[in-house]
Amino acid sequence: MATLFVAYDNHADSATLAGGSWESTLPLANLKKQQPTTLARTTNDAEASSIITSNLGSRKLINVVALVHHNLSPGATWRVRIGNTADYATNLVDTGAVDAIDAMEAAGEQQWGEFNWGGKPTAAQLGEFNPITLYYNSTGVLAQYVKIDISDTSNADEYVEAGRLYVATAFTPTNGVAYGLETSFVDESRSVRSRGGQVFVDAVAKRRRFAFAFHSMDEAEAYTSANEIQRSKGLSGDVLVAIDADDTTNRMRQTLYGRLVSLAPIAHASTTHFTTQMVVEELL
Repeated sequence: MATLFVAYDNHADSATLAGGSWESTLPLANLKKQQPTTLARTTNDAEASSIITSNLGSRKLINVVALVHHNLSPGATWRVRIGNTADYATNLVDTGAVDAIDAMEAAGEQQWGEFNWGGKPTAAQLGEFNPITLYYNSTGVLAQYVKIDISDTSNADEYVEAGRLYVATAFTPTNGVAYGLETSFVDESRSVRSRGGQVFVDAVAKRRRFAFAFHSMDEAEAYTSANEIQRSKGLSGDVLVAIDADDTTNRMRQTLYGRLVSLAPIAHASTTHFTTQMVVEELL
């Protein structure tokens, strides 16, 4: 199967965040809060205002850097630097300025006249998602400092905002996940039918659900990663899941910020193989 990861140990929550210019009522510290509707918002959309630096206090294993539930426009770029010098003069990772929003359509998928050149979603289409922009490295790096530079000076909102920052360790199982992975939607809208036959709906926001099984872990993966995710997060903590981190066309559709909705046992399936399942529902 594809390169699925579960990011769980979010070092940003205990980091010192700085940089940029942020509204006093929507401060940078809001990026540490689990509820993504508790936003951090810049005072304007200038590049100098749209900077986030993270001092993790000591070197931590970093596989994933992500901005969750943001308002970045289709033309936005971001640059991620990860290293061990506070001035970012030398870095272990430097992505350069790259697109913050992935193309979501391949040429030929839509009828002539409907296709967006470059395949990127429109601002209206982005509004239908809870966008997540991420950097992923399967092997990870040991580092203390992370810097994000955002360039989105044509943002229609004239500011940059986000609901969560992830600078995290992630579990990427060596043998992937089993076939049968499921993606679905949960809709708790309530409906009532009148005596005349009309249906009236109290609509609420839909949330996504991913369900998958780790079918072939070794003992180390089972207990130091899969078991640790369930132990540390339980049913209340947050995780970030990407079904296929390498599939940029579908990455926004296949990446979810949420929480576990059940806890499953680690099963010793055979001499050297361990299994478990995870179900994750989106946090809105």
